[in-house]
Amino acid sequence: MSAELTDGILGRLGFEDDTRMKITELVKYHDAVLRENHKNMKTWLNRLGEEQLRRLLEVRRCDITGQNPYYMPERIAKVERLSVMLDEVIEQAASFKIEDLAVTGSDLMGIGFLPGRRLGEALKGLAEQVRDCAVPNEKEALLTEAGILLAGDGEGL
Repeated sequence: MSAELTDGILGRLGFEDDTRMKITELVKYHDAVLRENHKNMKTWLNRLGEEQLRRLLEVRRCDITGQNPYYMPERIAKVERLSVMLDEVIEQAASFKIEDLAVTGSDLMGIGFLPGRRLGEALKGLAEQVRDCAVPNEKEALLTEAGILLAGDGEGL
């Protein structure tokens, strides 16, 4: 409800659509549960993007300063830990390479992929899915996903 009100007010004030969307999104998620684990942080990073997630953490920090001061140190510390976790998730994603996959090109050829460009594209796609937490970096899960890609393409990607 608050997000809808925010969007309407910003519209009447003449804010650009992009700015309205970003602010409305922050209002919508300002009380959302952000768990202190990398998987949850990746989920939020995928949903909001880095810049918007950092804004959300800052909104949280500001919101906390207007609440009961007794709980402020603990809650601010959580926001700080979430910020560190975000940095770690971004660093891990940036450093994750095809070579880090739990499968190799040979594994994919074993299920029907042909050597060549399409095999490389499949490995690249699997690496992206692992980075995005869409698929765990486990051999069985990656082979299952690769099998879906193979069946969808019909040519071994």
